[in-house]
Amino acid sequence: MGNERAWLTLHHKPLGEIHKKALIEECGTPEAVLGLTMLEIAEITRERSPEISQFQRARVDCQAIEGSMREHGIRIIPFTHEQYPPLLREIPDPPALLYARGDASVLTRRSISVVGSRLADRGAVKWTEAFGELAGAAGALVTSGLALGIDAAAHRGAIRTGVTAAVLGNGLAHVFPSRNRELARAIENSGGVMLSEYAPDVQPDRHHFPKRNRIVAGISEGVVLVQAAYRSGANITARLAGDCGRELFALAAQPWDGRFAGNHRFQRDGATFVVDPEDALGSLGFKLPPAAGKKKSSPQNNPFTSTPRPFPESWGETTRSIAEKLIMDDTDLETLCARLTLRSDDVLHRIARLEMDGFVEELPGQRFRWNGPVGER
Repeated sequence: MGNERAWLTLHHKPLGEIHKKALIEECGTPEAVLGLTMLEIAEITRERSPEISQFQRARVDCQAIEGSMREHGIRIIPFTHEQYPPLLREIPDPPALLYARGDASVLTRRSISVVGSRLADRGAVKWTEAFGELAGAAGALVTSGLALGIDAAAHRGAIRTGVTAAVLGNGLAHVFPSRNRELARAIENSGGVMLSEYAPDVQPDRHHFPKRNRIVAGISEGVVLVQAAYRSGANITARLAGDCGRELFALAAQPWDGRFAGNHRFQRDGATFVVDPEDALGSLGFKLPPAAGKKKSSPQNNPFTSTPRPFPESWGETTRSIAEKLIMDDTDLETLCARLTLRSDDVLHRIARLEMDGFVEELPGQRFRWNGPVGER
């Protein structure tokens, strides 16, 4: 039995990752694990005999998996391989192997993970892209889950200056969501890597994603929670990060903003409060590029603080208030009027001036988007 096939067999046989880790650490090779008797497995894992019996009886179609791997340019990174992420080995339940597409050598780099909402607002996306870009320039492997919103923003930022790893909740023969196919190609073409613990042809399933999150958390030295509601998949990753001893950072936000309820929750539980992208990277000891200090956004330019921004002096207070709301998120006319207690004609008059100056664009349904800079002017 070839070593690759032995790893595939061990990985896909039904037994918990905690027990597989114990068996690998005890025996050293997958062939030795697969050669154990039921009694020997029970002594090492302290597992009940029905589960061990099922483990020994199960058959894995390695030939089909290997065929799909060849077709899609996928390789495996076993638990004992030098390119297996070193911090991932330390969690209680690491996968016995990772499927990889792209340059798996980047997995030996120091990594920082980024998580957050799929429905992130514009300000959160901009902050995340800036963070990914700075982290890439600092030499970090930026890890996330290729979801829409915050995940995709982290990957986009990272590939501008460095490399990124995307951990999927499905097999690498598919890209989910399909809207991120071009981004997935860009990750590989820029020297990054796509990862999964699932066989290449496995389709996305909602039960896979919480399990996937332990890899996102375990692979890195720290996890940055950008924007998450109180109940969110990103919160699962944040909790797992704490459970496995990783540094957890949560982006500062206005305390009444429910879109950041998950951030507030973890800040109360001890997560480090961050405002600038440099905060988390500096805390973990990454060496920032010389230009980072010049681009430092400072609290007054963070999209989620209430400190006034340095808008042009010619703008009145009402125009500044409209700009503040639009920087935080795309907003419709009715909502703007309600939040600012202004008449619609008054708001439209000021938005028209902002559009003429290139600061705002109108979207379908009388919604408006901030199109100007968020940071220093």
